[in-house]
Amino acid sequence: MTDHIKNAPPAVVIRGEANGLGVVRSLAEGGVPTVIVDTTRRHAATWSRWARSVIVDQLFGRAFVDSLLKLQRELGGRPVLILTDEMAVDTVSQHREELIPFY
Repeated sequence: MTDHIKNAPPAVVIRGEANGLGVVRSLAEGGVPTVIVDTTRRHAATWSRWARSVIVDQLFGRAFVDSLLKLQRELGGRPVLILTDEMAVDTVSQHREELIPFY
């Protein structure tokens, strides 16, 4: 594994259904450390051996933004945010100025 991959920032994938699982698997092939964020452990990606799961109350609204900010503080650096949920996309878009320094 090359140094630029070993030192890559973690990826934070939102929602663990089929699209999220595909993203997790692709990132694993590249050696990218990955966190899957979802509201339940019932989605496949939350059980993947290639990602750490973080369960939050919701994937939209102020509570979701606060969860993302808390997660970034735990991870450090500036993780890459990958959205596979439409409501999450809307929320991140509405709060992008607040989130840009952290993701």
